[in-house]
Amino acid sequence: MKLFFSRFSLLSFFWQKFLLMLGIAIFFVVTYSLLGKFYWGKAQPLPYTCVDMALPFMEWTFWIYISDYLFLALAGFLMPDYKHLFRFCKAFFITVFFHFGIFFVCPTYTCRAEILGNDISSHLGRIVYSLDEITNCFPSLHVSLTFLAAFVVVKSYRSLFVPSFLWSIAIAISTMTTRQHYFYDVLSGAIVAIVVFTLCYGKFFFKNDTVSQSGVSL
Repeated sequence: MKLFFSRFSLLSFFWQKFLLMLGIAIFFVVTYSLLGKFYWGKAQPLPYTCVDMALPFMEWTFWIYISDYLFLALAGFLMPDYKHLFRFCKAFFITVFFHFGIFFVCPTYTCRAEILGNDISSHLGRIVYSLDEITNCFPSLHVSLTFLAAFVVVKSYRSLFVPSFLWSIAIAISTMTTRQHYFYDVLSGAIVAIVVFTLCYGKFFFKNDTVSQSGVSL
């Protein structure tokens, strides 16, 4: 272990971020998959709202849905130093473990769509459905992590406000058009992101913490 950390410290910050995020991704996939199979009690159905009825099922939006993972990776790589990176990781794990607790104690489920097409988007949708347990619904962890990443990126890079939130909103909508989540999941997921961001960054909220183009905090 000591040898690993000594070699790890010799790597550039880019590769340190890469290995750290790879380890977090592996941990997340394993724990998330296990949690979907073990929960307390019986999963309850979520109510279908007028928003959900107004949004059609669209297979092609699965591409937007899975772009969340790219968005999270980019957010991690945009962290300019260890202070920003570790604060983002702390907020990430608080969000994840809060959701895991809710998923275990109060499991819910949505009624997924039947995918009949044979195009590439339909095949992607079937893969997503097969990998993602139906009970990990409320609040939407997908939405929480997406908006948390957007808040963190915009806090350091104000110029990325528009693309970050347009991307985040598109991902949030895609969770409903893919029938992975309902409106209440999305709304509660966004609220969780706001609360966690405020808790982790609150005392720095009014501090000028933007980053210059050279990657130095201002």
